[in-house]
Amino acid sequence: MPDKKICPLLWASTIESPAACACLKEACAWWVEDKQKCALCALGSKK
Repeated sequence: MPDKKICPLLWASTIESPAACACLKEACAWWVEDKQKCALCALGSKK
């Protein structure tokens, strides 16, 4: 699973395995379309 990112929002809200917490990308409610990133990642990056 090294190529899959783990979503901290899913990880914090569930006790499932890390595989169940994989980033959902476009299917996630926190996805920022114009940045093509999760809102958490978009906040941490520069323009």
